[in-house]
Amino acid sequence: MLPRGLPGKRAETLDPNWDGPPYNPKDDGPPYKPEHDGTRSESLFTPNQTAGSAPPNTNSFKVTILADSNRDGKVDIAGSTDLAGKETWTAESGALFLANIVDTDRRCSSQITGSCADKLADIFFLGTTLPEKPGLDPKIAENEPWSDSGWRDWFDGLSESEKATYNEWREKFNEYLKAYEKVRNTDQRISACHDSSDDILRNSTYLAPLLTTPNPELSDSAIGSITVADKTAASNVRLFQKTAGQWTFISSNYTFKAEDLKAGLELGIDGRDVRRPGGWDGKVRVEFKVQDGEKVVKDSVELRVAPVLTQHHGQPLKQLLTATGDGGDDQQRFIKELGDISGKAGLQTPVRVIETSNCFRNDEIWAQDFFEPGYMSIPGSNGPVSIHIMIRSAQNDRRAGRKVFQDLRSNTVGAVQHLAGGVTTDSTGNLETVPPYENNGKTYPAGRAVMGSAGKRPFMMDFLDAQETQSPIELDTSWLAAQHTDEFMQFLPVESERGWVMMVNDPLAGLEILQKAQQDAHGSEPAVFRPKSPTDGDRWRVTNTIDELLNVTNFASFQKSCADQIEENVNIIKRETGITNAEIIRMPSLFQVYRNEAWQYAGAKPKPLTDEEKPKPLTDRNLKAFSAKYGLRLTATNAARSTIRSIPRLPRGPESNRNSSQLKIPRSRVASDGMIFLKPARRPKS
Repeated sequence: MLPRGLPGKRAETLDPNWDGPPYNPKDDGPPYKPEHDGTRSESLFTPNQTAGSAPPNTNSFKVTILADSNRDGKVDIAGSTDLAGKETWTAESGALFLANIVDTDRRCSSQITGSCADKLADIFFLGTTLPEKPGLDPKIAENEPWSDSGWRDWFDGLSESEKATYNEWREKFNEYLKAYEKVRNTDQRISACHDSSDDILRNSTYLAPLLTTPNPELSDSAIGSITVADKTAASNVRLFQKTAGQWTFISSNYTFKAEDLKAGLELGIDGRDVRRPGGWDGKVRVEFKVQDGEKVVKDSVELRVAPVLTQHHGQPLKQLLTATGDGGDDQQRFIKELGDISGKAGLQTPVRVIETSNCFRNDEIWAQDFFEPGYMSIPGSNGPVSIHIMIRSAQNDRRAGRKVFQDLRSNTVGAVQHLAGGVTTDSTGNLETVPPYENNGKTYPAGRAVMGSAGKRPFMMDFLDAQETQSPIELDTSWLAAQHTDEFMQFLPVESERGWVMMVNDPLAGLEILQKAQQDAHGSEPAVFRPKSPTDGDRWRVTNTIDELLNVTNFASFQKSCADQIEENVNIIKRETGITNAEIIRMPSLFQVYRNEAWQYAGAKPKPLTDEEKPKPLTDRNLKAFSAKYGLRLTATNAARSTIRSIPRLPRGPESNRNSSQLKIPRSRVASDGMIFLKPARRPKS
């Protein structure tokens, strides 16, 4: 299946950036059983490519190892289509293989327990050695008090030699704690256990084929070997041989017998990891050597692990995901309504609710912020062979990200992380994907990632760069409180030549609606309106009239400044993709300054702002400096029907309305009255 909006010729011309058709997500199948291997693995190993099917060599002693170097889903051992350029992987040609990081039968995931997945069983620490804990002289240690208040008196009572001994021990103990934490660090080790973290093949579905040509004229004393040239690459891949229907792990010192070499070897390769920034680039050179008597002949083939790609909204929707947060009534109602929507949409897989009530922040309902659904895909003889990949946000202190390893992995789903000290811009709500397109001679069959920055490039962009496929586009989101692209921009599928459009917020259009209503003598009408929710508190209703709102100091100029910021980002997307104004949907919206007195709520007595907090005249020049202090928050969107109907941003808290979308696909939902419920505003960082 080709990406929407791209002509069918892409599959024939083998575009340089084409790493196989886009992934078409599948529902998880039943628990894995060994007997499943036969049928499913045949998608890569087909009857017409078995190792013994090639015509025998006549006189020459020559060895050849082949992979799917032309990316047509088959290894051509009888012909020559996989010979050209097979020893050098390029964007145009070269075989791909998968990082087999699924968790068959949840062998690893089931061993993650504790509050917010903070306890790992020993299976995650195989091959690691704990540092030795330094001991303290029992005569000194036995009377050391636990309380801080008594410790100083105790220490002062020690002799000088005892103090020196204690200080020396304390220094060693601190080093021990650092070493222990490094080895036992939950966030670092939680990704260490998966299907390919050892040498046991649990699911052959994800092996990529390697075949050697038969050599029937070899002598019975001939021997052979398969090795990976680079040490780093060798540590990141596994090789297996299939004989009599069974797969056997091939170590670096494994020796093949003449019988196998004469018939030709049927091999499979998978990866233990993905492409990493500053680390392994995913390339592997597999070398095949045969010795017969004094003659030694070699051949090689180069492959590369498939990139981790983010999903775009042109791909089929299979399942909705959300999180529990603190389990409050408003979120429970949202989860129920989301389930109803899922059923009405005909989705066969129920909504997946991730338990996050114990994840440090009790309000962790932002499923779209702590992970991003992605995939890996390689060509197969019966279509793409793919794996779901859940990408954890690059935020060390966002504990909810651990849940992708505990809750979401399965026979067909893996997870990755690129941990770093990411802040709000590294939340994956700031990660969107432009659907496939061609522009200025460049083609992006898997689309392109989009992230916003605020003076510093998000760490996640390094990981995306390392995949060398979706070439992330960097926007400027420094002017927003949450600093996320999905606060003002989205890409949606349509039936057109391009296959998609871009939707952006338009503050000037929102302002014009209010101004037009005022001109038409409707200034005394409420500026915004929505129905009351059963979980709303007393402060659910905005009381501002249109006249009151338009009379707020700098309200109009503020909307203009926000519109200018949006347009700068729109121009970046235009330049990168070639999209035209006719392909941009502009949604009427309004913005406000955080903690601004503009919006008044029924029953609320707003706390007076200090002179420093009160709104000041805004210009394009000082907008960023102003918003850096206060942050900007999306306030309302979509003036529906003939009356002005939109949703204000309510304050965060127990009485605030959180019944707005937090989905990965799509980002918004449309209510029966035509209003679009955007995701809740986030509390700005202090």
